[in-house]
Amino acid sequence: VMSFGTQRTTDETMISDNRSSSTALQRQIQESESLKNRAEQQLEEILRETSMLEDEAAHAEATHEKMKDPLNVAEDNLAIRRKRPPREMTRDAVERALNEQVAGSKHSIRMLGGVLDACEKELA
Repeated sequence: VMSFGTQRTTDETMISDNRSSSTALQRQIQESESLKNRAEQQLEEILRETSMLEDEAAHAEATHEKMKDPLNVAEDNLAIRRKRPPREMTRDAVERALNEQVAGSKHSIRMLGGVLDACEKELA
């Protein structure tokens, strides 16, 4: 038969252990909640960034396609000018402007292609 004092000490130890366990569990719950909230905030930020990047990629792609039209027109005009009779072959301001337009368009298309590649890599 256990004495009353021994039983009381055992009960007090169990109560103390339960309090310690409850406190530790509550702390773990709070830490887990904090981690969950941070993860949710990071996910929201990633989703916003992804959406913005997708919008940027769509805009760059549309601009990339639009740049091809003036390039094609300028290249076609240069090709037509090269078919002129030899006596009409002069490097005039029109030809220089067409060459500059071709060069500028090709440069812009390359730059936009780089933007598109970067967007695709980020979205992958």
